[in-house]
Amino acid sequence: MKIKTFLVKDLTPQQQSDMMSIYSLMEVVSLEQYPGFAQASEPEIPVLYLLAYRQDKLIGYACVKIKKSVLATVSFGPLVRDADDYEEVCAATVNACTYKGVLMMKIFPPFSSVKNTPIQLPFAKLKSEQSDEDFNWASLLLPLDRPMEEIFSGFSENHKRSIRKAQKINLSTAEITTEEEINLFAEQYTKMYKIRELPVDLDEAKLSFQRLFTFFKEQKTGIFLAVKSDKGGMIGGLCISYQGNAAFYHKGYSHPDFRQLPINHLAFYDAINLAKAKGLKYFDFGGYGLNLSPEDQVNGINRFKDGFGGHLVTYPQTLTIYTTPISKLMHSIYQKFRK
Repeated sequence: MKIKTFLVKDLTPQQQSDMMSIYSLMEVVSLEQYPGFAQASEPEIPVLYLLAYRQDKLIGYACVKIKKSVLATVSFGPLVRDADDYEEVCAATVNACTYKGVLMMKIFPPFSSVKNTPIQLPFAKLKSEQSDEDFNWASLLLPLDRPMEEIFSGFSENHKRSIRKAQKINLSTAEITTEEEINLFAEQYTKMYKIRELPVDLDEAKLSFQRLFTFFKEQKTGIFLAVKSDKGGMIGGLCISYQGNAAFYHKGYSHPDFRQLPINHLAFYDAINLAKAKGLKYFDFGGYGLNLSPEDQVNGINRFKDGFGGHLVTYPQTLTIYTTPISKLMHSIYQKFRK
C-alpha cells in the first residue's frame, strides 16, 4: 500500500511520540535521529522531519539537516518499523527534499533495522552513488553482556596496567552537574586541541557543550564525566550519550599538563562500568578511522580504542544523490577547486 509523506519543521506532541515509538525499537541507533537533538547540537543548521505514514500509522521518519538550502543530510537514518520499508522511506525522503529545491543529498544509513539485519545497498529506487572517498562510518562495539571482571580481562595488558595505576594514585571520576564544570571542561578540551595544532574555538566549544549538557539533562540521554586528580581538580573528561541499547562516546580530552597520567584509560573504564550498570548492551567507542595514511594521528586513537577489545562494525557506505544533472556538475567543480 502506498505511503503518504510529510516534510515538517515543527512537530506536534503526537508526531514526536510516534517518532519515539520507532526510535525506541532500535537495537543500535544514533541520537542524530532523536527528535530535537540536531537543534540542540547544531542550532545554526535548519532541520526538517520527514514523516512516512501507511493507513495513518507512522512507519518511518528521518531527521534531515539542510545546509545552505542546497545540501540535505540524513545521519544514521531514516528509521523504520519494518526493514522492508527502508528503501521506500529513503526514496520518499529524497523526493520531498528535491521538491524543496535541495540539489544534493547525503544519506548515512543505519547499521541495522528492527530485524537486526544489515541494510542492503545499493537500492533500485534510488539513483545514488557510493564512493570510498566519502565519509563512511565504522566503529568499535564492546558487548556488555558479561561480568565486568571478564570484560576487564579482555583489555590489553597496557590498558589493565594503566587503569590499576590510575586507581592506585587516586584518580577518580564524577558526573558533571553544573554549568561552571562544563565551561571548565570546554576550556581544558580546547587547550588540548590547540597544543595538537587542531582547529578549535573556545566560545564555540563552550556553547556546544552547554547545549549538549542541557539536552542530556532534559532528555536523560547522556552524561559528561569528569576525571579528577587526587586533589579533586578536573584533569580530563568524556561526553557520553545513551542511545538505544548502547552508550556512545562523543568527545573527550586529557589535560595536556597531566599527559603522563592514565586519564583516558580510567575515564573509559568507568564510563563502561556506568553503561553496564544502566543495563545497556554495548559501549560504542564513537568511530574508527579507516584507510588512514601512516602519519595520521587517528592511528594512535584507533590503537587506544583497540586496547579495550570490542569488534569492528562497518556501516553501509554513504549514499550520494544528485537531484538534478546540473547539481552533480556543480559539485564536481566545487571539489576540483577545493583541492
